[in-house]
Amino acid sequence: MSGSTSWSSKLCARCGTARTSNVSDGQPICSPCLQERRALAASKDQPPRPCPVDGAVMEPRYLQGVVIDRCPTCRGVFLDKGELEVLVRVLAPGGASASAHAEWLDGLLQGAIGGL
Repeated sequence: MSGSTSWSSKLCARCGTARTSNVSDGQPICSPCLQERRALAASKDQPPRPCPVDGAVMEPRYLQGVVIDRCPTCRGVFLDKGELEVLVRVLAPGGASASAHAEWLDGLLQGAIGGL
């Protein structure tokens, strides 16, 4: 197989730890991450959530295996318990200091507010 790379030699695009041959949205994804993604997609069938700030119906958005609830009026971004830790684990640069993680997180949230 010289000169070609099969999906089985690719790391999961979400967790970056497991090698996989599964593909979702054109990206390699391991079985646990694929199951989580499917569970999160099913959660979209949940009733609408009101914004805790102004009561508007929040819009669910998907980011790296996490459903982020965003208010279209106040532009607040809300996470359920444990979701921030998932985002930091999946997206934060490895080996960074606490201050670098704080700067990274601030940039992530600013991007989520403007980009979602």
